[in-house]
Amino acid sequence: MATIKGTSNALGNLINKINSASATSVNSGVGNGNINIDDSIPTNMLNPEPVIKINFKSSHKQCIKKAKEQLMIIVKEVVPILLQTSSMIADKVEQDAEQLGNLYYEYIKTEQVI
Repeated sequence: MATIKGTSNALGNLINKINSASATSVNSGVGNGNINIDDSIPTNMLNPEPVIKINFKSSHKQCIKKAKEQLMIIVKEVVPILLQTSSMIADKVEQDAEQLGNLYYEYIKTEQVI
């Protein structure tokens, strides 16, 4: 069975070997000038291609369309049939669809960015 003192001595020797090996490998290249550091930008990184392509105008229009569809479902369930065709209801649906579509759009935009 290994003792604590023997184990600690073995670990200490191992740490010393690692430290001395890393110090010699770092110092060996610095004095001789063998370290070549290429700090230039790779040519394929100068004009990077986008990872994903998002057409935000199209997405915005789709969000407004989706919002209008959802609002029309709600209007058909809640508003009496006689009032569904009134200009006031149609105007209110357009306004709410714009606002809800903007909320959908902001949500999608932030989800795609993250």
